Amino acid sequence: MSDLIREISLHSGIDLQCTDEAVRLAAKQPIHLRTHSQEAAYFLKVGSKNDVNRFVAEARGLELIALTNTIHTPEVFSVGNAGDNAYILMEFIDMGPQTSHSALELGKQLASMHKTTTNSFGLNQTNWIGLTKQFNKQETDWVVFYRDQRLLPQLELAYSKGYTTALEEKATNLLNNLNVFFEDYSPVPSLLHGDLWSGNWGTFCNKKPVIFDPAVYYGDREADIAMTLLFGGFSQEFYESYSSVWPISPGFKIRQDLYNFYHVLNHLNIFGSSYLLQSENLLDKLISKL
Repeated sequence: MSDLIREISLHSGIDLQCTDEAVRLAAKQPIHLRTHSQEAAYFLKVGSKNDVNRFVAEARGLELIALTNTIHTPEVFSVGNAGDNAYILMEFIDMGPQTSHSALELGKQLASMHKTTTNSFGLNQTNWIGLTKQFNKQETDWVVFYRDQRLLPQLELAYSKGYTTALEEKATNLLNNLNVFFEDYSPVPSLLHGDLWSGNWGTFCNKKPVIFDPAVYYGDREADIAMTLLFGGFSQEFYESYSSVWPISPGFKIRQDLYNFYHVLNHLNIFGSSYLLQSENLLDKLISKL
């Protein structure tokens, strides 16, 4: 057994077993391992020591969702540092294919989760959207929050990477006129998954949905719904069952692109210029609505 697994076992109090061959660290991206302790199975992410805050934030996000008693999330058993590495040790969920039934249940459960509300937008901690730090300074005004804590940090990061000419003039116009998208709509601060694409949910026990890899905060529930439409993969049953619990506002289509602009910018900042044209096209579409 590797020294790393031995140290994580010591920290977590769980007698983990894992082959040395399975323990390898990637240079930038944390790795995923399935480990065993007697009859139990666990899911382990390992990263560099600098990843500990990201893992702690992930654990907190999973906990916040679990506390709603709406959608299943993996239980977190331990998170922290082990030697020169950070880790998060979670419940291993043997997932099967997404089904019509599980999509229907996901829609209902997500709407119920969104009914967990509070008095301000944001969160009392910073977390991560993929590999990008996500700022969550709390605000009572959604437009201010979305401008200053979502779009502006992503745009400034994009400018620092050399995309100023392509984006800045039109993006400044957009930031100065965000109120146009909310003239007849006042969202409430709902608990959001924050990164709800089709790769961040699955089915277990044949029928039940599970969600993971969250970037939680309290925001407009439409932001989660918009994300499900960005890359596709969600069935009509999902949207119908969601709306049966909490109908989508009529003006959603106006704001859908605005919310997905954040995620496209994030992909531009993480994956590079292959997302520049999509960012420019989405920005042009938003400017045309002003």
